[in-house]
Amino acid sequence: MKKRTMILAGIAFALMTGNVAAKEYFKWVDENGVTRYAETPPAGVHAEKVNTYAGSSSTYDPSAENAETAEAKAEAKHKEELEAQARKLEEDEKQRCQKVSDQYKTLKERGRVRMRDKDGNERVLSPEEHAAKLAELEKYLADMCSGDKKK
Repeated sequence: MKKRTMILAGIAFALMTGNVAAKEYFKWVDENGVTRYAETPPAGVHAEKVNTYAGSSSTYDPSAENAETAEAKAEAKHKEELEAQARKLEEDEKQRCQKVSDQYKTLKERGRVRMRDKDGNERVLSPEEHAAKLAELEKYLADMCSGDKKK
């Protein structure tokens, strides 16, 4: 009977210690060069995960753990959307600058220019209107298009 109780106690003890040995521990070097071990590493510290039952370790990256959260995924998606909007606005502005540059070039090369007014009527610009329109387009190109006008 004693032998049986001892065997059962030994098995129970082995099972309990097996769970303790399977805990996760982390290893890192602090600012003084001292190697530290703990169940949780300090925030923002690059630590290695120590496998206590197999004798191997793996690198622990705290930012990778945070990258998997729903909040981090939503933030990454929002960032992508903002970047896409910025690219679209940049492309639109580039096209606008090209159109204004083409208009500027046309006005610069031609002495007489016909334009349509708001009502759709076509007329020839007076020399004053021609000069004013050139100045307007030149200012737009200088302000909005980094001075990229095609002469």
